[in-house]
Amino acid sequence: METVSYFLTHLIGIMFAGIIGSFIALQLSMLIKLGIQALFLKPFKLLFKELSIFGLKYYKNSDNKWERNGRSKNYLTIGDVGIDVKNSSEEEIKTSDKRCNLFLVLVAMISLIIAVAVFVGCIVLRGNITLDIIRAFVLLFGLTFLIQGITGVGITIYVISRTNSNTLSGYATRALNKYKSGVPLQSMDLKPEKELNIGNSKDFERSMYFLIYFSYCDLCEKFDELEEAVKNYEKLKTPDNASSVDIAIYINLVYYYSYHNIDPEKAHMYYERAGKHLDQDKDANGMRIKGFYQLNIKNDLEKAKECLANAQASIDTFSVPVERENERILIARLSGAIDKYQG
Repeated sequence: METVSYFLTHLIGIMFAGIIGSFIALQLSMLIKLGIQALFLKPFKLLFKELSIFGLKYYKNSDNKWERNGRSKNYLTIGDVGIDVKNSSEEEIKTSDKRCNLFLVLVAMISLIIAVAVFVGCIVLRGNITLDIIRAFVLLFGLTFLIQGITGVGITIYVISRTNSNTLSGYATRALNKYKSGVPLQSMDLKPEKELNIGNSKDFERSMYFLIYFSYCDLCEKFDELEEAVKNYEKLKTPDNASSVDIAIYINLVYYYSYHNIDPEKAHMYYERAGKHLDQDKDANGMRIKGFYQLNIKNDLEKAKECLANAQASIDTFSVPVERENERILIARLSGAIDKYQG
């Protein structure tokens, strides 16, 4: 009986040591990757837009200073990299895709080389250790490092192949990546889908492109093109299971039918489709859209004013400066509509 108890205790100790080794390796590998990214940001004219350090999130506020932005659901360390728009010429912004791809490859390969070196070192070190618990710690530490390195290369290949593909989804992803990096939508000169000469696009690809093209037309005040794009989108089959892209589109269409082309029936329909996602949205854009809905569909001026105040108060939660500036433009529309409201 004592032998069985000893064996189980020993086994649990080995498993616990392995888990600890794996966890430490995971955190350390992410920190090293973050350091590699930081090392090459300036030469590639990139910057960190947002950081998560052991789950603590930071972003740059309107004063360009780092500020805490809550905690993520996990305890990962990740850097969200974007284009350094202020220090890049117009031509460099246009050709940023190749530069970003090279950056991703460089970071992934250096991370993999370090991971292989750590794994080999752990295997050699483990051979000189007799205590099983320490051997388990070292083995899982090295193995986790190696898996992280290999996974990083795989993800990089997938991301580059997806964004560089000559498809509508690839075109949409490239445009979205530039926008998330800080390039104003108004400077991208996006075209209607029919002018892109990309054939055989699937409905989900059309939805992806519509989402960013909607925002582009809205901000550039190309309202005729926006109307045509909405009509073309509504010809697509409604998905049985709405994706995150579909939900975002439904929310945008609540805004469209509550402001651009006021239609209570359609505004209500898309609000129902968005469901709890819009009800629970406390960000500036969500509050703005609900403000237009309350004003022009529900005819509730006081609730619209409340939504406006909440939208203005939460605008700094956007981590990308260009998103904040664009939202200010759209919030100003709500403010103007409230001022002109006749009831």
